Amino acid sequence: NNILTLFEDLAGNLWLGLFNGINCINPQSPFQSYYDTPGVLGTVYAAAVFQNHLYLGTNQGLFSKPIDQDVEFSILDNIRGQVWSLTILDNNLFCGHDVGTYWINEGQAEQISAQPGTWKITTVPGRDDLLLQGHYQGFSFLKKTAGRWEFGHLVENYDAFGRFFEISEDLKIITSHVYDGLFEVTLDEDLQRTLSVKHLDYLPAEAFPGLSKMDRSIYYMTEAGTYVFDPGESHFRHDSLLSHLGKEYGFFSGHMNVDRFDQLWLFYQNKL
Repeated sequence: NNILTLFEDLAGNLWLGLFNGINCINPQSPFQSYYDTPGVLGTVYAAAVFQNHLYLGTNQGLFSKPIDQDVEFSILDNIRGQVWSLTILDNNLFCGHDVGTYWINEGQAEQISAQPGTWKITTVPGRDDLLLQGHYQGFSFLKKTAGRWEFGHLVENYDAFGRFFEISEDLKIITSHVYDGLFEVTLDEDLQRTLSVKHLDYLPAEAFPGLSKMDRSIYYMTEAGTYVFDPGESHFRHDSLLSHLGKEYGFFSGHMNVDRFDQLWLFYQNKL
């Protein structure tokens, strides 16, 4: 902890000559480290910045702190236990939890769905009044009534794992199982019940594939290649460019992430 000399290089990095070694600090870094030495927060599963607060969803509950204040995180009293997701949609923050779904506003949480294990919540094409959520035993919809989001209905006749999924422009649910591959779930016109579940067995079924949606296109990424959904033919076709990148840089994970600038991020063994 003894700093004997300082030096700032041309890139703005601050080099420290210490009593026992050398260190480098990047003052312009967009990243900061938060050390939870007592282990109060637990394992972090999700994070979101909303209404000038940083929210962390962990296996202990939902925590928050003002984004611009150097204070400790505090837990929301009525959201304790396993948090799976934090999603901002329609200028609202939704918390997917082991016991259901919470709506977060001005630091207060209200449970709006009791379907256990909300993994993910997403928009429904062409329907501003609906959100689709996947949970431990299938899918359900949230409905906006008089400006407020509340539980709509459970999708009937489907009780499989609803963790990894996207919804196409023709309102078909494309869902991925960790080991069994991809499935296409067709609902009735009212989105109330399942009409059919089709196993897309022409696609490779590998461990830890990826499923993501960008600019109305659904991508499915595996070590064998990357595929994009064609809603006109209701069929996935091989994407030569993304498949080539996977072979060139080495497949690491099928995980893909779309940021708020509508850019698709891919993760390879030696490239990002």
